[in-house]
This record gives sequence, structure tokens and C-alpha cells, in this order.
Amino acid sequence: MAPFSGSLQPKKKADLQNIATSLGISDAGTKDELQLRIKKHLDNNQDVLEGDPQYAGLYGIRSRGGAVARKPSLQPQLPSSRLAPPKEPTPPSPSPRKAVPMDPIVETPGRGEVSVMLKAMTPFVKAPLPPSTASISTIATARRGLSTMVVQVKQAEPLVKTRSWMSNAAHIWLLSALIEFVVLLGAVVPWAWAPVGGTSVPYPLLQNRVVWMAIAWWAGPTVVVPGVLGHLVSFRGRDSFDPLTAWVVRLAGVVLVEEPRWRVVTASVGVAFAFAEAMPGSAPFADTESEEVD
Repeated sequence: MAPFSGSLQPKKKADLQNIATSLGISDAGTKDELQLRIKKHLDNNQDVLEGDPQYAGLYGIRSRGGAVARKPSLQPQLPSSRLAPPKEPTPPSPSPRKAVPMDPIVETPGRGEVSVMLKAMTPFVKAPLPPSTASISTIATARRGLSTMVVQVKQAEPLVKTRSWMSNAAHIWLLSALIEFVVLLGAVVPWAWAPVGGTSVPYPLLQNRVVWMAIAWWAGPTVVVPGVLGHLVSFRGRDSFDPLTAWVVRLAGVVLVEEPRWRVVTASVGVAFAFAEAMPGSAPFADTESEEVD
């Protein structure tokens, strides 16, 4: 096997494993762990391994990197003789090979030392304090107030829906027509009584022709004509029912039924429609159609 030489730092992991196997130590671990293990073994056995030509190259480089080199041994001088003059010591011949300085060995801390350093650098975080009694009571009070508010909103929901439904002119027109129809039935339709289980139950007599004529005479100017014209003459778009038109036509029908003054009624209806068209937010049929064509 060729002798080992050079610094341990630039060597590859495979070379370090070969050195560790040759020294008889473990070759497991990372590159940094192998360097530390080999360096420690060389330091502990320097007296034995430095004289071994297999590992002398490792010590020579380490001595140039900063370690203290051993002093050369001095040969004892022989006593001078009268016959032979003393020989002058010859200077040592320079080495034909020029020494190349190598990088010093840098010790890298292992994984255990790094974890200890990180634990020492981690700041101590205090645990959060438990909430005070005042905060808990405030949260409980807020929850009770929120629950009460939710109950109140649920109780007022039917009233809100009813008010929203009643705040519509079309709904009011329909409701008023329904009330008039019920009153008409109570006033025009004759009622009879039939015994059922010991009690008398009222029922309407609808076979009378006069009843149906009265219903038709009422429904024509009150429901049918206003409903049709409310869809045809609409100031809010042609696809929606205009309650203002229905109310104007219904009022005109009531006036004509009571007293047939056609000229006054038609003029009044025209004025009402003109005001309805001039009201802000109205969408005439011509404008709506032109927008759709564009």
C-alpha cells in the first residue's frame, strides 16, 4: 500500500476511510467525524506512527501547518587528535524536493456539539399566563348578550317579513281586491244551513245566476282590466307588473261604474300616466326596447 501524505482537510471521504481502515479504527460516520477520529488517533500515537514511513507524511505536513517539529539529534563530537586535524562540519545538503505548504487542519464540531450550541442559543420562551377571572366573566357576558340578540331577531323575523310584503304596491293591490271579493261574497251570495252531526253548518248557494253576474260585474273593472293593463302599460319595464297603472285603471273603472263620465275619466287616466312616466326611476317601453336592441 502506498504511504499516506498530505493534509486531512482536502481529502475525500473514501481516502479518509482508507486511512482509518489502515490505522485499525472505525471508518463509519461523516467526513468531518472521520477527520476528527483520524487526527485524534495520530496525536495519541505520534511516537509510534511518526517513525512509520506509511504515516510519516501525515505528520510532516501537520508540523508545517503549525505543530512543533522535533529537533534534529546532535551527534557528539570526537576529541581532537594531534595527528589528524579536526574536520570542519559540512553543511547539510539542501533537499532536492521543495516543500509545498499545505492548509492547516481545521477542526469541525460534531453533530452533538452543534446541537448543544443550538440549544444554548435558543431563547427561553415563557408560557402564556392563564386568562384572568375578569376576562372570563366578560366573555361569558358577551355570549349571553349575543344569545339574547339572536333570540330577539328570530322573534322579530315574522314581523319584518310581513312589513316587507306589505310595503309593496302590487301586494296591496292584490290584498285589497281579495278583501273586496270576500265582502262581496258575504253580501251577495245567499247562505243556507245544513244539519251535520247535531249542529248546523252554513254553506253558500252558488246556483243562483244573480250571484255570478254580480261577481263578473265586480271582477271586470276591479281585477281583470287593471291586471291586464298593469302588464301592458308598465313604467318599470315591459316584463314587470306596474301597480301604479293597475291602481289608475281600477279607480277609473270604479268611477265609470258609478257614473259613466267617459271624457273626464279618460282625461284623468292620461294625466295620471303622464305623471307616472315623468316620475324618477321610470323605464318607458321605447327606452327599454332601444337598450335591448343596442
